[in-house]
Amino acid sequence: MSAAVLGAFLGIGLVIIVGTFIALQPNRCISACERWRGRPWVADARERFRHQRDCLVEGLGPVGAFAALILVSMPVLVAIVGLVGMPTQREPISSLHWHIYDWFRDERQLSVWATRIMHVLTRTGNWPETFVFSGLGAIALAFVARHRRWLPLLLIATSVLVEWCVQGVTKDLLNASHPPTASGTYPSGGTARVIVVYGFIVYLYLQLRARHGWRSTVAWWTLIALLAFLEGYSRIYLGYHWAFDVPGGVLVGVLLLTILIAAARAFNWAPDRADLAARSRQPEASPPGPPSKKGNSPNT
Repeated sequence: MSAAVLGAFLGIGLVIIVGTFIALQPNRCISACERWRGRPWVADARERFRHQRDCLVEGLGPVGAFAALILVSMPVLVAIVGLVGMPTQREPISSLHWHIYDWFRDERQLSVWATRIMHVLTRTGNWPETFVFSGLGAIALAFVARHRRWLPLLLIATSVLVEWCVQGVTKDLLNASHPPTASGTYPSGGTARVIVVYGFIVYLYLQLRARHGWRSTVAWWTLIALLAFLEGYSRIYLGYHWAFDVPGGVLVGVLLLTILIAAARAFNWAPDRADLAARSRQPEASPPGPPSKKGNSPNT
């Protein structure tokens, strides 16, 4: 029991420590991100993607471009997640699954109070709770938005639908096994939903806020990471998933959240930093004054 509780607290502490370090060292983190974004192949790939997205917006409109980017990205995402998940269904990982499952099963029998806590924590990623929180988030964002109040509902509903499709297609593609007492398979849908749906709501909220500091942004994303860890750990603890199903859920969540954020920029929800920096460097054009007439100068 002590080992299981210690593992949970170590994971929570690690997430909080990393988030605190990022919040207290903004210059290092920003400079590291800028160095990565400034690499030639990264900058070239970003520029090509932005050009293709702009062409789609001109031809299909924002909604059509958003849908096209999602549809094009889904097969690639499923292929990556499926290739990563194939080794988890074979030896020696399948045997390791059983060892971890048996260990946590013994822990559940010894610590009833910890099991009750895990039952509460794991409900964060269940479908009913996801529907409720996503609906409340869409309504709240619609009130915060100054225009296009329908957009948060469209984006958040798309995140829920796309996560459900990716999870179902990957599960059927791999025909993954599940623990004897539950039906959870690879990848962990609860973990993916926490990252995708809740993370997308946080992203949209931060973009709607005209003024939000660095520490506020880090605090929100640290909260999402903490919820994802607790969701994944509780699923393993309760025997709802094999141990390696949770990293698969994290992979789905991170990749899908990245795709959704990139596609959502088709609505000009959040301008790129490079565009804002370029605009700020350009001098503002002075309004045209009245044409000067020769001979009207007081010196003449």
